[in-house]
Amino acid sequence: MFTMPPKVAAAGHKELKGKFFSRTHENYDVSLFESAKDAHIEKFWDVDNKVLKFSERLASKIPASGPELIHIAHEEGCEDMFPSLTKEEKSFITSDGKIPVHSRWEKKISEGKIAPEYIAYSCRTCFIYR
Repeated sequence: MFTMPPKVAAAGHKELKGKFFSRTHENYDVSLFESAKDAHIEKFWDVDNKVLKFSERLASKIPASGPELIHIAHEEGCEDMFPSLTKEEKSFITSDGKIPVHSRWEKKISEGKIAPEYIAYSCRTCFIYR
């Protein structure tokens, strides 16, 4: 997956020569180093059935509040999207800076209690807004 700000994509599409087309229906094989096999980083690109079921449920009825959204996510087995964090874990997000310390989160990631992208995003956001 490649991401870029929408303004940059629009400017590139307008100014660059070549044919642009969607590749959203293409799948690319990903290989991991042996040392990463238990890191559950496949969450960055795999969309499992729990996420699809959660999405379908949201599409059929939009939650009225944030807490309702979180409750539905947990009911559908997507607890890792909106994890419950202890006070100590919240302090880790603040103290770790832009790059989270993986060893702090490894157990929760392997248990499906928190998604790697949640930690990565939270640490970057916290770092930006300090």
